[in-house]
Amino acid sequence: PSYMSMQIFDNTYLSLSEYMEKEVQGFKKFIEPPLYVTEQEKEFLDSIAKFNEVAPGFIKYTFNESNMLRIQVLRSVLDRQPVNVNNNSRLFDIITTLCKNLGIPMPLVYVYSDEDIYRMERALEETSLKGQELFQSNNAFTCGSKEMLYVFISEELMAKTEYTDLEIMALIGHEIGHALANHPIKGSIMATDLSTITNPQVIARIKQLQQNNQYSRLQEITADRAAVIACRDAAAAQSMIKKMNNLDEALWDYDHSEASHPNGKTRARAIELFGKSLLYARCIELIDHTTVDKSAYLLSARDLQAEIMKII
Repeated sequence: PSYMSMQIFDNTYLSLSEYMEKEVQGFKKFIEPPLYVTEQEKEFLDSIAKFNEVAPGFIKYTFNESNMLRIQVLRSVLDRQPVNVNNNSRLFDIITTLCKNLGIPMPLVYVYSDEDIYRMERALEETSLKGQELFQSNNAFTCGSKEMLYVFISEELMAKTEYTDLEIMALIGHEIGHALANHPIKGSIMATDLSTITNPQVIARIKQLQQNNQYSRLQEITADRAAVIACRDAAAAQSMIKKMNNLDEALWDYDHSEASHPNGKTRARAIELFGKSLLYARCIELIDHTTVDKSAYLLSARDLQAEIMKII
C-alpha cells in the first residue's frame, strides 16, 4: 500500500515505492562491470538489471547470503590471521602491488594448504552450500563480491619456485577479475526458479545462457584481462597460463566448442590481443589517472571483440 514506509540508515522514511527505486538504483551501481568485460557480458548484466527491477533486492540478497555463509565456513576452518606484512611479506607485497594495478582496495587474504582442502570441502558439505566446486592445490579463488572481497591462495602455489611474482600476480588477478566482473552472480541467477519470473525477455536470456557455454568461456577471457592489468605484463600472464597448463597438456589445445573454459592456446592468444589493444591502454589510463602513449596499442575495442569471437 502507498502508506507503507521503510526506515533507512539516515533515519529518513521512504515510501515503499521510493525504497524499491532506491534498491533498483543501488543495484545498478553494484552490478556495473569494469571497462574490460566483453560485450556479451554487458548484455547479460543488463538483463540481470531488468530482472532486479521486477524483484528489487532479491538477487543481491540471495547472492550475498550464500557468499557470506561460504566465507564464514572457510574462515572458521582456516582459523588464522589474514596475510599481512609480518606473517607473509612476499605475498603481502604481491597483493599490494596487484591491487594498486587494478585500482582496488586490498581484500582480506588467506593462505590454505593441501591439508586444509579436505577440511574446507567437508565443512561446506554440512551446509546448504553442498555441491560447491572443489578447491584446488596450486591455485587461488575468491569469495564475496567486489564490495567485500576475500582471496584464498594455495600455500603450495606460493612454494613453487617456477612461478615468478608477476605470474602469481596474474593468477590471483585472474581470480579477482571474476569477482570484479560480477561473474559469481551468474551462478545465483542460473539457479533461479524461472517460474518466479514474469519478464519474458529475462527468461529467454537465462535459458540461452543455460544452453550455451560460450558465455562461460568469455568470462575466462575477461578474467585473463584482469590478470594482465594486475601484473601489467601480457607476457607474464601468458606465461602463467602456459605453466598452469603444463600440469595437464590436454588443457592446451583441446576442442573447447562445447566446454565452459577455453583451451590454453586460445587464452594465451586472447591475452596477446588484449595487451595490444586500445581498451587495455584506456584501462591503464583510468586506473592510474595518467595519459598513455597509444602508438603501441593499435587494436581498437571493436576489432579486439571481433578477433576474440573468431577464436572463442
